[in-house]
Amino acid sequence: MPPGDDECVPTLRPEQAIRQLFTQMREGVVAARGIWRDEAAFRPIPTEEYVDLRPEMVGQGRETELRLVATKRESTYWRMVQCRRADVMKTWPPATAPQKKSARVRGEILRHLSRIMPPDAPLTKEKAKTRCLGEVPGAYPEAFERAWQDFPMERKRRIGQHGRPLR
Repeated sequence: MPPGDDECVPTLRPEQAIRQLFTQMREGVVAARGIWRDEAAFRPIPTEEYVDLRPEMVGQGRETELRLVATKRESTYWRMVQCRRADVMKTWPPATAPQKKSARVRGEILRHLSRIMPPDAPLTKEKAKTRCLGEVPGAYPEAFERAWQDFPMERKRRIGQHGRPLR
């Protein structure tokens, strides 16, 4: 990991992250599924069920599971609650977390560079920068520079080359 990247990611304690995720599940932003009481199969959790529930982590380490417990009766209603990783990643970090520029943007820029710069017709650095800053959501110049450093040299255009890739 390049120096400085670790300070770009907002840090939340696990309890805070679970509360944030639960809020997103209750608002219907993140879909969840779980096992209802003593049933054996997973099924989607309807958003209206979250009204009287609170999240609770049970176990330790790799054996930890998220349960939804009724606030008034203290009984487990949903166990082994799961969310799709893609849904969580789309909404993370939550709006209430401190907004900082992150390494995630650099990764998106790298993926975008791979799409717009085929090996047989690389763009100049300036053209690639212009396109990335305009087409990648949340892109900023420093993230582009870091992504450009990580981009494979053989995919870049050399100084003085006019349309010919590196060989």
